Amino acid sequence: MNQERFEQLFIKLVKKYEQTADYLKKLYKTKTYWALYFTSTIFTVAIQSTSHVEGMNVVLKREIFNSNISLLQLNEIIHCRHQKEEK
Repeated sequence: MNQERFEQLFIKLVKKYEQTADYLKKLYKTKTYWALYFTSTIFTVAIQSTSHVEGMNVVLKREIFNSNISLLQLNEIIHCRHQKEEK
């Protein structure tokens, strides 16, 4: 799917569900966070997985519940994790 196709389908969705148009328009503004076309930066052969989220949850639980770290340290840990995943 490309951006043009995403836009066409989203417009179709808004027209089909007119009663939710206001909500959908607000949702559209955040599309870069939830729309697969905008969020997929890694080649996955069209496989979708929750492993990224699950892996991050493990990191967060380990760091939050088993230590006494500051928010700054937690942010650094999350940032490092993201950098490793991008490689």
